[in-house]
Amino acid sequence: LQILHQSFWPERSLGYACKTFTNQLKKGQNYDTLMQTIHIAIIDFPLFPDEHIFYSQNFFMDVVTRRIYSDKLSIYVLCLKHIEHATQADYDSGLYQ
Repeated sequence: LQILHQSFWPERSLGYACKTFTNQLKKGQNYDTLMQTIHIAIIDFPLFPDEHIFYSQNFFMDVVTRRIYSDKLSIYVLCLKHIEHATQADYDSGLYQ
């Protein structure tokens, strides 16, 4: 949960997620043992000035084919400043509440 606006939030959240992801692996352990890591950010400031999205799921993917590179690392963002832009799916899932 981050209430005060933080400069470089995307980079900061990537740092948290990557550190958590890589810290799972012990020396000599196989990469296939890595579990999915989801960083969940609840923020009270607009993340991107030109977007008004209440809830977003961010993955690493190919920009042309939109193929997900891996589902092992993702960042979910819930922006309280944009709660009025919640979708019907946000209501139906209980996320809005």
